[in-house]
Amino acid sequence: MPLAIREIKSLGDSALVVEFKPVIDVAVHQQVLALQRGLDEAAWDAITFRTPACCSLGIGFDPGRIDQEELVARLWTLAARTDSDPQALGGRSWTVPVCYEEELGVDLPEVARFTGRSAEAVIALHLSVTYRVYMLGFLPGFAYLGTLPAELACPRRAEARTQVPAGAVAIAGQQTAIYPAVSPGGWHVLGQTSFRPFDPDAADPFRFQAGDEVRFERVSRTTFERGNA
Repeated sequence: MPLAIREIKSLGDSALVVEFKPVIDVAVHQQVLALQRGLDEAAWDAITFRTPACCSLGIGFDPGRIDQEELVARLWTLAARTDSDPQALGGRSWTVPVCYEEELGVDLPEVARFTGRSAEAVIALHLSVTYRVYMLGFLPGFAYLGTLPAELACPRRAEARTQVPAGAVAIAGQQTAIYPAVSPGGWHVLGQTSFRPFDPDAADPFRFQAGDEVRFERVSRTTFERGNA
């Protein structure tokens, strides 16, 4: 089945965004990744970057090598002959250790009150899902993971913190994430991990990529501290 592009929009004179159905959904995301794969296989010299998001693909191009209208026409043609076969789009699988001790999961009580569940029930729900990496953004290595169980969906904090520690595992809306570095943040922190999704000294600094799958595994405070040693 051809890809169901809704619209291709200009982002200035050297970039486009290809938009699909505006939802956080695995089937839609598979189409985003299928188009990215199609571009990789086509290997057009004029393409300078491609950035997948939840339901869109950003594409940079060299206007000295290709006219924007020609590129748009090529993209429509490529989409018509590209199949979003999920078997061809598999990413890597990760297991991330998380310590949910109260002094680390500072927002567990608030999330428990909001959802009408105990802290242990909140933790169990957070652990119950295999999450998909839908996109990277906000900070280097900050992966937007979905989809949270509906029972855990809650808005961002009314006031963002000026500092959230590196390794904080947090939720907001339908998604969860790991803060890769100390930064401001408005998501609800449920725990901490010693896993670092971004290593600027590594050959490939980004451990997660769009399409990867992530599961969280509960660990003790001792195991967490050993991982941070």
